[in-house]
Amino acid sequence: MSTPTTAASRFSCDLGPEMGPAVVKGVDFGVIGDGERLKDITGFFTQTAAAPQR
Repeated sequence: MSTPTTAASRFSCDLGPEMGPAVVKGVDFGVIGDGERLKDITGFFTQTAAAPQR
């Protein structure tokens, strides 16, 4: 009996205005299932903007 192999992926993302710094940055981890389709994905924020001072 063979053990199925699981492929994984990791990618990062930035979100912010076109001409400004990133407001949020993150990293995502994906599991590739049968048929080379994305089976599951989990994301984490690695940097967020500070809350405005009141």
